[in-house]
Amino acid sequence: MAKLPFLLTILIVSFFPSNAFPDIQNITDVVQYARNIVDTIKNSTLPRIESQEADTSLVERLNTTRVDLAKMIERKMNRTGGQATIIRGLRYILKRDNLTVFFLDDAILDLLPPEQKVQININKILINSKGLVEDLLKLKLTSYNMLHGMLQQLKRKLNLQSETYDRAVSDLFVLTMQSEFKFQELKMLVKYSNTLSVTPFMFKRLASGILESRSDELMDHIYPSFAKLSSRRVPGFYKALFRYLVENQDKFKFEDTCDVDLLIQTRIKQIYELALVIDYRVLMMTIATRKYMEILQSGDYNGELLIENQNFINRAQDYLHAMKNLMSKAPREIKRCDLADNMIADYSFYLSNISSTMNKNMISLIPQVANITNNMVVTNMKLQAKNDCVQVQIQQGLLLPGGAIDQSTLKWLSLDDIVPTENATTSFEKVQGNIKVPLVYDQDFTVLRQGNARLNIDDINLPVGYVVTGISFKKMAANDINQWNSNAIGLQVLATPFDYYTGTLNPSETKPSEWLSANELIEMNEYDGTYGKVEVAKVNKFIDFHMRSVSNDSQEVTVPYLDLRPAGRVSLTSLSGIGIVQRESINNDSLLVPKLIAVDHSEFVIATMHPSKNDFFTRSRDYFNNEDYDEDDVLFDAESIEI
Repeated sequence: MAKLPFLLTILIVSFFPSNAFPDIQNITDVVQYARNIVDTIKNSTLPRIESQEADTSLVERLNTTRVDLAKMIERKMNRTGGQATIIRGLRYILKRDNLTVFFLDDAILDLLPPEQKVQININKILINSKGLVEDLLKLKLTSYNMLHGMLQQLKRKLNLQSETYDRAVSDLFVLTMQSEFKFQELKMLVKYSNTLSVTPFMFKRLASGILESRSDELMDHIYPSFAKLSSRRVPGFYKALFRYLVENQDKFKFEDTCDVDLLIQTRIKQIYELALVIDYRVLMMTIATRKYMEILQSGDYNGELLIENQNFINRAQDYLHAMKNLMSKAPREIKRCDLADNMIADYSFYLSNISSTMNKNMISLIPQVANITNNMVVTNMKLQAKNDCVQVQIQQGLLLPGGAIDQSTLKWLSLDDIVPTENATTSFEKVQGNIKVPLVYDQDFTVLRQGNARLNIDDINLPVGYVVTGISFKKMAANDINQWNSNAIGLQVLATPFDYYTGTLNPSETKPSEWLSANELIEMNEYDGTYGKVEVAKVNKFIDFHMRSVSNDSQEVTVPYLDLRPAGRVSLTSLSGIGIVQRESINNDSLLVPKLIAVDHSEFVIATMHPSKNDFFTRSRDYFNNEDYDEDDVLFDAESIEI
């Protein structure tokens, strides 16, 4: 199969309107959307207009319509061949009086021949399901091509060799292909239902492939196939991938995780998102078929609806548990691959002679900060040199729900214009329009020199619930009194609290944004509930800049080189950390490459419902009998959910 277009794979979560499709990572939202599917189809045969609540003129008009409908039905029933045109007569009167098919209640439908009554109710189901079909239809490609392509891409990316994985992919392909064909058939029936044209025979063709006892029925495949995505079931996709990720968690080769367009964690998330979409489709078709059988046989299928929903909820919990476990083991680092030797000069730079008296190795300590007020976060970074001053340059973008980034808002912030000056109190100034601001040594800038040229390259990992909104260099320890600061420099980030599910930054007085370096962490004070920085043990990974001869004429340069390229090729996610990677390059010298650490989606998956709350559908059959139904009933207590 041809490789899927990149943009179609990365935009999977954009297939659905934000107010329609649930948050895939929250079991409560997943269950509530399933409940919406059941509600919509279950109540589709109920009348929509309550005449007793209408004004007098409307009641009179509706009563006139009822009389006209009854006369039309009686006239056609007594005419040879008239039954064949009853549906046309119903359609005419409803259109004339600006009413929908949901005006036809049991009192009217009982006047119809059995087949026409069934036909009207079938079309009610389909018309009522139109919105659901539209929500679940917004896939750029067919679902089976998409899921198969994602699974194959993941295999190629990881170079995963597993017969178990391959068999699971094959089974899932068969399932998704079958569900796609059935869903497209349902889509066509929904289209024809606008004219009440879907007959019982037409719907039976769809229903027979879903629930009847046939070897190719859809329900024969969904349980064994989707079980292979589960962490609790038979060996399959999950088992093979989990084993691979655990065995290789600390062994991933640099070249396997550099220059990625789509993180492995994101690929896993998308696979389970699409699996849930397919399962929603199957649930919808199954419930519609159960409702059809109820209409056809005049029976009570509430118990079957309950079972279908509970089966779906069990699978959904399995999906989320499996997705959470797999994502927690997947690498999240974003970095560039090694430069070819002949490209070093074009895409990197080196400092001037650190032992020279004409030292130009200035490092800016001035922060670059995203526009937090407008919900902007750091999405990328690069090391740049301007006017012999090394600076960190950041890219910002608008934070969206789920840690995603609005691609239309991406923007690189301008570098500071720092220039030398003859000012008696400082040697450098920052130019801002017509204003020159004096810079303070070891506060706004520093200089690398012989014996003071050490860079800390520890990773900075933020606590869960924080996102990177600013970056700068800093001195790793405070200035010595009346002396130059001889401590190493390193990176620091501005950590800002955020709500992952709504995609909003929410710093406050008790939980503000904080600048953190590699040896600092944010913790809550258990006595007053406030948050602050605390010192933690240092990893202490350093690189010392030094002089090295790079040619036969004994020319010396300061190494390591600094990579000019952005840390990420693309900017698809918010960040929970940064770092610097040291890579060997030309002539065994080294290159310092900036690194990003993506937000960990697995930390925000809520996969378990609290036992005391149980599922709304299984808690009471009253829901299915419309007894004491409370629209505001809360499924689960968010504070008691086990994560």
